[in-house]
Amino acid sequence: MLIDEIIPQKSNFTAALIALNGLIGSDGFAAWHFKKGMRFNECEKWWQADSNRTHAHEGVDFCFFKTCSGSIQTFSLETLIPPLYAGQVIRVFNDFIGQSVLIRHHSLSRDKYQLYGLYGHLNPFPGIIPGKEVNQGQQIATIADTAIKKRAMRPHLHISTVYLPHNYPAESFCWEKGNDPSVTFCDPLLFFDKNW
Repeated sequence: MLIDEIIPQKSNFTAALIALNGLIGSDGFAAWHFKKGMRFNECEKWWQADSNRTHAHEGVDFCFFKTCSGSIQTFSLETLIPPLYAGQVIRVFNDFIGQSVLIRHHSLSRDKYQLYGLYGHLNPFPGIIPGKEVNQGQQIATIADTAIKKRAMRPHLHISTVYLPHNYPAESFCWEKGNDPSVTFCDPLLFFDKNW
């Protein structure tokens, strides 16, 4: 599958995150701020100087943002997280910081593939369970505390966008299956409605 040929319906994820968390005014959200290693396919560890990941990053880490007054801020553990699109929760499972939520985004099916959003390092709300339908802009979780795992990184949200074949057993998907040749990761920022 050629991801470059897909022109997706754009997500209003950033606008929803701003609205859910009241990030307006001079100290409000103006733009994402990424360190080297936070974006898709980058190899550096953004939380550890002069160190590389064991493999290229399969998503985007969201931790820092620039405010309207120009300062750089980080998200708190109370930050409310929406999904990229409406869809159905397929799986909730542990990751190395918190939990990951896999959501099938119904409206983004292409040929033999279906788009899934994989949201990592979260504390999902109690009702976010397999089978639950979620709306775009709905709060699904807060960010997990990296200090619990004694990691030298700030709390952050990881998002991967994954195309899986329609016949793929998505209920069994986990991070370790990312090397499966039928799994196609693509840059989540391709789906954003603005170049934040």
